[in-house]
Amino acid sequence: MTHILPNYLIDNKSFNLTKIDELFCLRYETSTQNSTKFIRTTMHSMILLLSGKKVISLDNQKIDLYPNDIALLVQNNYFMSERLFEKPPYKVIVIYFDDAFTLDFVKRYEINLKDSDASEAIMIKNIDKLLQNNINMFENYLDEKMPNKLLKLKIEEIFLSLLHTNKKMMRSFFKAIVSTSKDRIEYILESNIDLVESVEDMATITRLSPTSLREYIKTKHNCTPKSWLDTKRLNKAKMMIQNTDKSIKEISTECGYATQSWFIAQFKKYYDCTPKEFRHNL
Repeated sequence: MTHILPNYLIDNKSFNLTKIDELFCLRYETSTQNSTKFIRTTMHSMILLLSGKKVISLDNQKIDLYPNDIALLVQNNYFMSERLFEKPPYKVIVIYFDDAFTLDFVKRYEINLKDSDASEAIMIKNIDKLLQNNINMFENYLDEKMPNKLLKLKIEEIFLSLLHTNKKMMRSFFKAIVSTSKDRIEYILESNIDLVESVEDMATITRLSPTSLREYIKTKHNCTPKSWLDTKRLNKAKMMIQNTDKSIKEISTECGYATQSWFIAQFKKYYDCTPKEFRHNL
């Protein structure tokens, strides 16, 4: 099973999740067995590992987190997360934030990203005592249910501390967000097209209202969300037929079709031939 975060936590009203205006904070602690989950993200995330071990496997990178390590991931990452239980119990804080928070932070503190490379995933090892104190204070603020304004300020302070001690890496992370922010909604939809079956699914996964979603698609592509989804699915299927050896059934599943027969019917309607005929003609 693949979890869409933080959507899954929000929809299930997780008691471990705290909403801080447009941000979310997950605090999780367990002494149970190890576990592995497949995860996709619809917001950017900062993972603060306090105890235990965590392994994050990306497409081309593996991140091993130990206590006092931090990982930052740009939204749209699809990864496998492995939680390893050790003594003391596994304990983690994950802060989810969006483009607006990042763009405001970069502008407010005049962070120059002009000559920075873009990196969608970074790991910071062995944070210093000052930063650890900031994280501990943030935990205390959460325990005391402090106002959102103070919680956000403490999150910004953590980011500023990371920027001070790891300037190049943090700039690369911010650059990856800023350079793709204008297409964020489309990135979310395209990367999760295998999980989307309806306009309602599109609205849920982007955390937009159906009306806002329709306005976005209409403005950018001059079509309805359903037309956009159908076109993207079929374009992806065509590319997979052209460039992979996957079966028609596998392709239909990866492109979000409930049944192979429905996929074949839609493909023939759009391309005037069946997927098998299209592959044969190649």
